[in-house]
Amino acid sequence: MNNPFERIEGDEYFQWYNRQHHPEDIRISLELAKLKIRRVQMNEFYTIFENTFIPNYLIDVYYFHYLCMLGDFVRVRNFVLDMENRNIEVARVANYQVPEFDYGNVLHTYTRWNNNTDMFEYLIENCRADPTQRDSFGFAATEIADYDDFMYSFPFTDYLGEGESPVENDKIYRRFEEDFDQMRIKMKQIEQELDAEEEEPEENVDVIIPQQPEAPPQLERQNGVFFDEEINHDNMNNVRRELFPANDNEIQNNNDFNNMYQENIIVNRII
Repeated sequence: MNNPFERIEGDEYFQWYNRQHHPEDIRISLELAKLKIRRVQMNEFYTIFENTFIPNYLIDVYYFHYLCMLGDFVRVRNFVLDMENRNIEVARVANYQVPEFDYGNVLHTYTRWNNNTDMFEYLIENCRADPTQRDSFGFAATEIADYDDFMYSFPFTDYLGEGESPVENDKIYRRFEEDFDQMRIKMKQIEQELDAEEEEPEENVDVIIPQQPEAPPQLERQNGVFFDEEINHDNMNNVRRELFPANDNEIQNNNDFNNMYQENIIVNRII
């Protein structure tokens, strides 16, 4: 076993340093990239992950991404049936975000690891995977246009081991864009359909017109005077006349008194 603390002299040190800090940047085919993924069955996958720090309830999420990397449509459908039998909400598993996959959903993983588009609509319609959900780079699954800028990552190697072709940690593996021609066409089609749905006007929409509340009924006193009516001297006189009708002599006396009162006011103002 190599000792990581062993002293390295001369050119060997610089070669080691360059491998650690300046990994080789190469492009590999999609076919070769898939050979670097170890194939295991569901029981073995769950047994391995149950002995890791990953919570048990997240194993379904990781296994779903694993199957999408492989692009195995038959196993995906069987796995969806298995989750439904276990009363697991498939949509939540399909859209759950984990850091190993750049916080994308299963659609992100499927589009970055496959050129066969057969499973794309199945993931959306049957698994309710959200095509508008964005990953940590800000991309929706249908918006990945430049595959040359995306690297292959192998998050399961540390758990499952090497595939038929080993993963070299001192190398960066990039994609060939032509390996994803069919997927790019399909994603563009889906993106156009989503844009058309957003632009489509809504029909038969009932417009609700707000109604003004009715004014409350006006309250009236028993003597015939409204509460909001200005109470003045003349008004009260009218009320008294209605309630206590006077005879002709009283009316004449009241008129004489009022006239005298008004004359006294005028005289006082002049003086």
